[in-house]
Amino acid sequence: MKHSVCELRAADGYTANTMTTPPAINPQVCPVCGKANQCAMELAKATGQAQGPCWCTQVSFSAALLGRIPEQAKGLACVCAHCATQVDVGQSD
Repeated sequence: MKHSVCELRAADGYTANTMTTPPAINPQVCPVCGKANQCAMELAKATGQAQGPCWCTQVSFSAALLGRIPEQAKGLACVCAHCATQVDVGQSD
């Protein structure tokens, strides 16, 4: 007799609350603070309208700040200007 995946998991003691799926990465949201990152490239993708140079081309990102980006978000979501320009990256809000 065939069993569904859910039936097999239930037989093994699986409950819906025991497994977590990491949230999907939103390229329009800062992976450090969770606010909109105002990325010109993502805005161009979303609107179909060409944008000027992104604000990020005018700032430097500290190693400490880059270290705060979750591994799964690296290369997928830009840091926002607020986080990028904080002197003490631990104080981004």
